[in-house]
Amino acid sequence: MSSVWKVLVQLHNVVNIPCDVCSNDECDDARVFSVVARAVSSNGTLLTECPEVIAEFTTRDIVQASAADPLEVKLDGRGERGAAVSAEWSTNAPTIGLMLLVKERQPACERVIGSCEKNLVIDVSDVVQRRKIVTHIVGTEMGRVGVSFTVAPSDTAGYRRRLTEFLSQYNPGGLHLVDSVVRGIPEVETFTKLYRKYALVDYERRVRDFFRVYGREHAVQVPLLLKEWENREEELMHNLVLDNGPEPDNIDVETRLEAFLRAHNVSTATPDVARALRESNNTPFQLFEALSLKYGPEPDPRSYLFPPTHYELTQTQYQLRQLRPTSVPPIRAAENKWSPQREISSNGGTKREEEGKPFSQHQRQQTSPVILSVSHFDPPAATETNINGNGDHSYGKEKDTRSVNFGNNAVMSWDGFCDLLRRQWREPSDVYYMSEASFSAVAENMGYTKPDRDILIHQWQQRLRAAVREEVLTPGDAYYGTAMKEVLNLVGLQELNLEVVSVTMVSNREHASCFANRLLTAQQRATERLAIVGEYHRLRDIVVHGANGTAGEHNSRRNPCIVFHRLPFQNWNRKQFTCILVCDVVIGKPFVCTPLVKTAREATEEFRTEWDCCVFHDASGGQAVAVYDPQQVLPRYMVQCHVDVTVTPCPAHPSRAVEYYVADENAFACSHCVVLGKYRKKEVLAIEDAVAQARSRLADYKRDVHQLLVDLEARETDLVREVDDMSIAARRLEAEKEVERIRREAEERVAAVLRALEQAEEDQLNDIKLRRECVSKARDAADTLSENVTTALQHTNPLQILAALQRVQAEDELQYLRGEFRRSCIKINDTENGTRPDAPYAWTRTAIRDDDDALTIAADTGTRVNPLFEQIEDKMQRMEGIHMNTNSRQNYGYTSSIGTGVSTHLMETPQPEKNTTVNSLYAKYLAIASGAGKEEEEKEGLIHQPMNSNVITKKNSESNSALCALSAHPSEIRRAKEDITKGWALYRQGNTEGARRMWNDVYGCHLDNAIGARAQAYIAEALDRDYEAAAKWYDLSLQRDPSDVMTLYNYGVLLETLLGRLEEALMLFERAHTLGDGAAGRRAQQLRVSLGKI
Repeated sequence: MSSVWKVLVQLHNVVNIPCDVCSNDECDDARVFSVVARAVSSNGTLLTECPEVIAEFTTRDIVQASAADPLEVKLDGRGERGAAVSAEWSTNAPTIGLMLLVKERQPACERVIGSCEKNLVIDVSDVVQRRKIVTHIVGTEMGRVGVSFTVAPSDTAGYRRRLTEFLSQYNPGGLHLVDSVVRGIPEVETFTKLYRKYALVDYERRVRDFFRVYGREHAVQVPLLLKEWENREEELMHNLVLDNGPEPDNIDVETRLEAFLRAHNVSTATPDVARALRESNNTPFQLFEALSLKYGPEPDPRSYLFPPTHYELTQTQYQLRQLRPTSVPPIRAAENKWSPQREISSNGGTKREEEGKPFSQHQRQQTSPVILSVSHFDPPAATETNINGNGDHSYGKEKDTRSVNFGNNAVMSWDGFCDLLRRQWREPSDVYYMSEASFSAVAENMGYTKPDRDILIHQWQQRLRAAVREEVLTPGDAYYGTAMKEVLNLVGLQELNLEVVSVTMVSNREHASCFANRLLTAQQRATERLAIVGEYHRLRDIVVHGANGTAGEHNSRRNPCIVFHRLPFQNWNRKQFTCILVCDVVIGKPFVCTPLVKTAREATEEFRTEWDCCVFHDASGGQAVAVYDPQQVLPRYMVQCHVDVTVTPCPAHPSRAVEYYVADENAFACSHCVVLGKYRKKEVLAIEDAVAQARSRLADYKRDVHQLLVDLEARETDLVREVDDMSIAARRLEAEKEVERIRREAEERVAAVLRALEQAEEDQLNDIKLRRECVSKARDAADTLSENVTTALQHTNPLQILAALQRVQAEDELQYLRGEFRRSCIKINDTENGTRPDAPYAWTRTAIRDDDDALTIAADTGTRVNPLFEQIEDKMQRMEGIHMNTNSRQNYGYTSSIGTGVSTHLMETPQPEKNTTVNSLYAKYLAIASGAGKEEEEKEGLIHQPMNSNVITKKNSESNSALCALSAHPSEIRRAKEDITKGWALYRQGNTEGARRMWNDVYGCHLDNAIGARAQAYIAEALDRDYEAAAKWYDLSLQRDPSDVMTLYNYGVLLETLLGRLEEALMLFERAHTLGDGAAGRRAQQLRVSLGKI
């Protein structure tokens, strides 16, 4: 574990700023306020290694959401808490202290205007190791400062170590995800998800406890809020603390308990308090939940944790303020929440509204993220505007232009307060239907200061206590039995379902007077006794404060009303302790809805003028009554009881509970039915025994179901394993091998077809090019002849004309050109059927027609063969691997090599012999490779001139080998190739002996063809490493099958890489390339470069 703790310190906001801070009416206020956070040791020494965290603001940055909200400033320029001023602190100590100061800097001086009473102790090790983020509210004279401590984002090494330790304990299988999580997810978010997943932190309990303290009316929104902030609960708590106040778990328990006891005027000696302390097991949540259920809500922590706020003016400020009228520029509100312009003065001035006055240009709107519409208002003790305490304070309301000015020593009497209510068209009796917060708000709106409001609240509470009377009835009282029967009738239960604990008669003198007056004004003077079910403190609040907006059951927020259900227990399914408040309700003239209507009518002014209440059917089908005026309700008595709707009455005796189970008839019965009734002398079981047996049988069913689930899970695992094994099944492997074989054969066939197509297209293209040259040269000769004839016609001398005619007839040039035209129409390669003509086209310089009209080639002593033809033919011979005798005679025709190198003049050739067929060496090679017959080979030997004897012997040998190689049956050839491929597969798997046996078998079956020689070459090269012997076998395979591209390529690689015979390798690569192997062509190109031939 690292000895250095790293945390990120952030300053977020300052709330409840004194109003005197903004009382300066100068638009160019030069004051600058700064919040400074410093780290100190346990003895108060400043830690210099931890930098100061400083956030500055001015009066223009202060905002107020509404007139009732406190002044607040966000300590960042954009109004986003994520951008709060921050700094990273590193320390070796597990705990450090936080010193917080608020300073004011003026042009002439600087002073401290706020500080915390004592340094805040921060458990840094707990923040880093467990909490990850802790938010504190620090109280100062300038307001409450929000500060948070978060694990430092820069401590990635510590993050990785802490996550590894956590996963090693809770989920070792997830350790491989540590690096990716550290790179992509913040530590706070990661551990929030982990704490939630493994139930290490009860976030729902924390949120509910928070709302129980700060906003009980919003507790119903907790599930929706938790769903919205799922996996970000720590961030949710962080925002709730900044918006409202410190988390209850972070408040000292003794301080909370002392405030609670003081607020409810009880002590630890009170029996209920002592019992709650004993039963809480030192758990604050359980303790205060029990106390709240008994005595009422817990006081707001902001009312007792923080010191009062105040701002003292300097002497200069005080003198300047005396010299000019007192006015306050309006405090700008938050976005979309502009409040009425209200000015507060601290020097006895009166408040006035400045309608139409524009805001200062320096005032900038800021936005603040709203987390939830939770109560954001401070209680009176926490939100009071504590001014210096010497001056009078004036307030005003828009509705009443008359200002009321109260001094500190002036106290208005209760009668005066009631008179002021009447002047505002309100009845004094309305205050008896208000809660304390509502009464305080009314007094504040009327202009009362904090001390005056406290006096009025005290008098109001005294009058409430004096108006309420309570009397506990005993079973011996005459009205006790009547009350019990009435309660049973009102709630629709039988006596065995309801066990009464106590009955308390209640009365409220003020409410009774208002109830009587409301009955007189009703449309019809009719009342009905109804009941409300709920918790004790909630029902008692109705007795004291009436069924106002915070009590009773509401239909909706848009339609506030008090709803009384005639069958309140119809949806209950368990035994529970509850309270029932029985009230007299002014029914008057009711509006009865149809059974299809499930909500009460909206309380419009027109509706309430004609009707007094609304009767409808609720969602569960029971009838309910909704009243809209709290003065229509008058509580009479309260019953505390146990309600158990699960108790079933006996069908024959409804007043008796079921005690026995008749197994034969599957019926329930009471003791009277078993002893004297129809189930007498029948086998019965006590209901407890029957339940025990039923539980036992249900447990057996549960075990069977559990075993079935285990079997199903095992079966599901087996099926998943079977699915996984399908990818490596023998059937699939065989199919893949077959697919691979078919694919290779298809590729070879496609390659062969493409090679044939390319060769045919190349030959056709060369033929077309040569015939175009023939046509072009014939056209040139025709142009020359035309010019000569034209010139002859222009002669005037008869002798010249006759000589020209004789010369033209003697040369017979026109007949020659016609013959050239006919010959240009002959195709060397017939593109339609792939056949060749018997005789190729040959170029001659001159032609002489005999008497029998036969065309002969004239010999010219000056005629010679173009050297370019020799070069082209030599190149073709090298590509074919055949060396011709230099003295042998050659015939020239259309070849693909002539191209553009042919001379522009018509070439003269020697007169060929009879039946001479012109064919290139490459064509003969193709004929041999394609399996030409022995007869064609012999015919070609007779047609062509004699060649060198060794060349002829080699050609005959290659032809015989090729024929022998192709003599085997195609199916045998295919099986031999498959066996060779299987031998290579065994070799790649490391089974050399298996590969040797496979190739030897191939050789044994194909001793006289190329495939057997190729198998021996593979044995010599791959297994024996005898490369010379492999070369001999490759040579023998090529002799038997010269067109085997694979053998040509492999033989070339062997000669190049292992034997160093580069020239021969180049020849083989070129030979394979001519057969369509692109890889051999690229290899030949590289080899030419290395040999310097390019």
